Amino acid sequence: MIKIKCNGKECEIKENQSVMDLVKQYNLNPKTVVVELNRNIIMCADFENTTINQNDVIELINFVGGG
Repeated sequence: MIKIKCNGKECEIKENQSVMDLVKQYNLNPKTVVVELNRNIIMCADFENTTINQNDVIELINFVGGG
């Protein structure tokens, strides 16, 4: 297990998880979420290939339509 900060909260996840794994863990749609990893925006096409490391800081921003 590794420690990260996700949306301002400390949490533990399995080692070698990708950004896509984390998006799925939070039940978010990869097409409607923006991921910021250590203050860098990760493109959706890179979710599968971007590995999360110890002490990474992640923000998951989910867009919701409405009116």
